[in-house]
Amino acid sequence: MSRIPKVREVITRLRHLGCIRIRCNGSHEVWEAPGGSRCPVVINHPGGDVTPRVLASVRRWLRRAGLDFDGGQS
Repeated sequence: MSRIPKVREVITRLRHLGCIRIRCNGSHEVWEAPGGSRCPVVINHPGGDVTPRVLASVRRWLRRAGLDFDGGQS
């Protein structure tokens, strides 16, 4: 089983892929991919782990946007 990334690492990866944060309400963030599709909410607690369910949702969203969370453009 691979390790669960920290929220900080997921946000850094989203920025590296060209995604931008379009809205933030407290610790809940909504991100947008370069193509315009919107990401599920990422709960921003920088020292905390991303739950496996949220991570799977972010990976699905990136795949649909033509991006790969682990490797960049697909």
